[in-house]
Amino acid sequence: MNKTVVRHNFHYYSGLTLIAFCFSWLSPLLLSFTGSNIMEPFLALGLYLVLKNNIETKKTFYYVFNSNQFKISFFVILIFGLWGILNGEGNLAPVYGDFRSNLIFSFCFLLFTSDKWELVNKLKFIIFVLSAVTLMDVVTLTYNKFFIVDKLRVKEAVSILAPAVLSIYHLRRGRFLLSILFILLLSFEAALGFYRNYYLITLITGIVCLVTLINNLLSTNGKIKIFSVTYLFVILALGSYSLPKIYEYWMNDESRMIHSLNRSEEFIESGDSEVERIGSFLVVFHKAEALLIPHGIGWRNFQKSIEREFKEFHIVSSMDSGFFYIGYHYGVIFLLLVCLFIAYKFKYFNSMHSIRHWVFPKWIRLIFLMLFFSSFFTQSTMFTVPQSSFIYAMLIGIVLRPI
Repeated sequence: MNKTVVRHNFHYYSGLTLIAFCFSWLSPLLLSFTGSNIMEPFLALGLYLVLKNNIETKKTFYYVFNSNQFKISFFVILIFGLWGILNGEGNLAPVYGDFRSNLIFSFCFLLFTSDKWELVNKLKFIIFVLSAVTLMDVVTLTYNKFFIVDKLRVKEAVSILAPAVLSIYHLRRGRFLLSILFILLLSFEAALGFYRNYYLITLITGIVCLVTLINNLLSTNGKIKIFSVTYLFVILALGSYSLPKIYEYWMNDESRMIHSLNRSEEFIESGDSEVERIGSFLVVFHKAEALLIPHGIGWRNFQKSIEREFKEFHIVSSMDSGFFYIGYHYGVIFLLLVCLFIAYKFKYFNSMHSIRHWVFPKWIRLIFLMLFFSSFFTQSTMFTVPQSSFIYAMLIGIVLRPI
């Protein structure tokens, strides 16, 4: 391998690492000044290195950037950003935060659902970035949990979909050790993150892996059967060792016990712990007339008005539902248009081209789709937090344009 190739690869993967850094939860830890994550210079440098050293990826990025769909998205988000400044409390920081996340989600949605991206380069980009994001998130989570003593902060956000997708991907590619590694990292993030949807994602990932293993055991390949049985025994052994440790960790602190077990039990028994999210869904149908006129983006600027206007639905902000977020900030008519656009994109879901190359068959992509919409209806971070914007746009891209 000559020096030119080595240099190009070094620059390309350095760029991917910078992109992963910006969309990991390590960047808010290291780059937050005055409450804002100043990630833009690092993201720009990462994109420059990637696009300069990979012609196919560069062509795809430029195609999406110059597309009418992205131009319309940019114009719409800008208009609603300006309206949010005029119509809200006037604080610019929340408006810019939403503008940035909305723009990232829109661009990445168009990028990962584009048919212009050559499969090998797309796969290389996705797997490397997801792997780097996972490792950086684990470092961040470890630091926040074990080196920062903050009794008031129990929950820690991570991009938990990254190790979930990777554990399934590597198992289906026959890379059993890597799959086990990402299963362990997924479990670690779920156990220490204390978000209930993390437990759900971990459970569903385990079920997908189990079904894949059963399918392997039914195959005629003796080598695959041996690896699958070994994989299963290793996971069971690690689970039997780690689960009691996790339970003991939860029980040693009252706050951890409340967030991990008590609230999960409340939801299973009565759903009382999710009244805000349920209200955020119902209000779109019961008070649609209040959402006809858009309010503009910048969710923090509208907390008081939302709590006052939708008090009977127990809603305190637009953070508990992406469905309500779009309906409130962009208007219910725009929400309908977004739903129709996503439905239009689903024309690719049953496309049969290159089906033999698909790592994720239709049944797995349907599960990914379920995870996407479960988050869409229960949180709006994909429109307010850059890390979530990127990972959820990538997930829906995998669903509609399989790798």
